[in-house]
Amino acid sequence: MTIVKTSTYEPRKRASADENGILFLLKDVKEDIIDFGGLEDLPIKDVLYFIDCGKYEVLNIRLNRLDLSAAERLVNEYRRNSEGGCQSCGYKRVDKPLPDGGREYCGLSEISDLLGEGKSPRLQQCWEKGCEDREPILPPLNDVLARIKE
Repeated sequence: MTIVKTSTYEPRKRASADENGILFLLKDVKEDIIDFGGLEDLPIKDVLYFIDCGKYEVLNIRLNRLDLSAAERLVNEYRRNSEGGCQSCGYKRVDKPLPDGGREYCGLSEISDLLGEGKSPRLQQCWEKGCEDREPILPPLNDVLARIKE
């Protein structure tokens, strides 16, 4: 049997899901990992791996687990706003019903027979992945990480 001690990461200040908030979050989590008995020379870019896992674990006499789910939620929100479909597009327009019972979203329209329960397959695909006119609100996370100088 292994004794597990779980601690929960709480940001030192409320980080926002924008570029500066994500950079602050990565540095803050790295400091907590070091304080937790972790890797002092851990590159900040690699901190994201532990955030994506939702935890950081160190095995000493017992298993010490750092729950990173608060950081994971913020990173996931950033990804939705930078790498998602329509919801991450600065160009998006209102989803509105058309007089014929169809829907229009961002200049794409569908007739009512194709809609089923909400969006047609074409509109759903654009909603999830974006279209060729997509203008992201935020840069992708990998672009932000590439600019980090340690």
